[in-house]
Amino acid sequence: MARKAGCGYTYILASSLYSQKIFHKLGNLKVLHEVKYEDYKYDKKGRPFLIDPQEHKVIQLLALKH
Repeated sequence: MARKAGCGYTYILASSLYSQKIFHKLGNLKVLHEVKYEDYKYDKKGRPFLIDPQEHKVIQLLALKH
């Protein structure tokens, strides 16, 4: 759909280990930015924010080239 509309890229925020694997299998993909869940366990005031991300380690901002 994006390709038909003339878009060169689709930008994706992949927060799950599983969705990241799916997008990486598509190819034509570049990781623009990556942050660790570990860095967001607590907010700036020290309150719990993302305490248990389970098996997920990072969030990735991806660019899929069309």
